Amino acid sequence: FTINGLRHHDYADSLEQLFLVAVGQPVMLCLEPDNAHDPDAVIAYLGHACLGYVRITQRAEACALIRAQGGDSLLGCVVGVDRSHRWIIVEIVADAPDVPLPEGERLTLLADWCYDGRVLGEDEPEHRLHVMLECLLRAVGQEQPWDRYAEAWLEYVEQELWRDISRENWEQVTRLLSLLTAGATRQPAYADKALRLQLAIERMGSPEVRRRQVRHILEDAHSTRMTLLLCHYGPDAAKALLQQLPAELGRLFLHDSELLMGRLWYLHLPRRQTHALLTLLSLLVRISGEFPAPAESEDDADERREEFDSASLCEHSPRSLRFITSGRDETDAEPFHFVHPSLDDENALRVHRQVVNLCRHFGIQDICSQLSHLASTGQVLQPQNARTAYDELARLGMPTQRAGFDYKTFAKYY
Repeated sequence: FTINGLRHHDYADSLEQLFLVAVGQPVMLCLEPDNAHDPDAVIAYLGHACLGYVRITQRAEACALIRAQGGDSLLGCVVGVDRSHRWIIVEIVADAPDVPLPEGERLTLLADWCYDGRVLGEDEPEHRLHVMLECLLRAVGQEQPWDRYAEAWLEYVEQELWRDISRENWEQVTRLLSLLTAGATRQPAYADKALRLQLAIERMGSPEVRRRQVRHILEDAHSTRMTLLLCHYGPDAAKALLQQLPAELGRLFLHDSELLMGRLWYLHLPRRQTHALLTLLSLLVRISGEFPAPAESEDDADERREEFDSASLCEHSPRSLRFITSGRDETDAEPFHFVHPSLDDENALRVHRQVVNLCRHFGIQDICSQLSHLASTGQVLQPQNARTAYDELARLGMPTQRAGFDYKTFAKYY
């Protein structure tokens, strides 16, 4: 198979060095069903670095070959390079035998919960995590000597394991740990690697990992992927989707997001359920304009958890929620000057928070587009003077010193 697009990925700045050493190196070809441009795309990895993609004329054949093996990836080998076209030629040499997965424990909480809407699929770093785990499982399952590629795969898993808290990921990781432990007698290097992986698993329940997972949900809430999802559904349908989020989970996320992420990790829900829950939590943040409460000390958290049960969470006022990025109550700030005067206090505060979020997390085009939408739905008054609007948005935190946020660019899209 021909791999192209090399100058757009991880080896873009070192193609000549790559061409010198590529022949004979192992390459993993993987399906990428969440690719927004081509769901039949087949991505190629050398170590943990992305080489490029199988040429479009060969993708159908590559997909069929990979799926015929019952998985989503195949191991190949570089057999040639084409410097003039910037191509690498990969041959599929073998497929490792399947190792049976251990049976997962029966789930009780959320076992019957399902979601019938679209989800935010795995992003590129999460997809790469799965590929690295698959590479390690193949290599360790065959008890291959530990080399620099295996080291690169394990380093990536150690750094990015937090990205997937699903049951499937847990099964893959624990399976890899078992293989490393069992193989240590014949491959002594495996013993140290098993210890490193065990430490990475133990870190999954730590406060710093939970905070990183919460931050990722916030980033997803204001990502292009979420914008496309909202465009697909429309505002009203998107709000209706939130009715499928278990109410107690939504309240707990807004009240104690770190506690919820810890519980989800130990539940080991199936990947589809996990992606659905994280999608709805991001949608909740995006639509409501609320952010989870900031992290607090363990003593304060324990004391507060004793004070609040599920019933009291229902009565917890949204107005007292804090923005995790600013650490202060948004009701203390001077409200957005152009909130429509017909709105009551609660809706005015909601619109104010939406505009603040726009200013802090979006580009100029998205800001202008969302302001137009808010104006068309009678939630804000849109000034005719672009300079007036620009100054007000700057007051609310729009980063006017950053490239692309100057007044000339704003006026072009406003």
